[in-house]
Amino acid sequence: MGTQQVLTADAGAPAAVRRALSAWLCELECPLEQRDDLVLAVHEAVANVVDHAYRDAPAPGSVVIGSEFSQDRDGSRWVTVTVTDRGVWRPVPEDNGYRGRGLQMIGALTDWRWIEPGTDGTRVTMVSRVCAPARRVDGFARLPREPRHRCSGRPRTAGGELARL
Repeated sequence: MGTQQVLTADAGAPAAVRRALSAWLCELECPLEQRDDLVLAVHEAVANVVDHAYRDAPAPGSVVIGSEFSQDRDGSRWVTVTVTDRGVWRPVPEDNGYRGRGLQMIGALTDWRWIEPGTDGTRVTMVSRVCAPARRVDGFARLPREPRHRCSGRPRTAGGELARL
């Protein structure tokens, strides 16, 4: 199960990706904290494309965001997101000034990340393990920890409470 989105790499792209990815992760019932971490990491990768990949191009190029959900036999749930451009890789400068922390942030917010710069663009792959959704018992969902969902239409409850679905 997955999605793909192709956008113009302009100032509106990061916000569009945040909205679409957050909605998709809500459908998968990903826990709030993990969803927010992954959305922020992907936002940063897309913002890097907007800021750097097409810097010397006469017009913005495209950015392709692919997302995939998988579940291992042991029940582990994984989300993989790729951000791909056809621009030029910009090596990290020695003196980043007040900027240049995006790749570190992506690494801190995801379980794994790979960056594949090439002559025809760059691909950033981010993988996060996500916990299983709330268990359903007789029409109720038991939420074992802090609030898990901040999706429209979802109940907001504290740890251990039951919420009617």
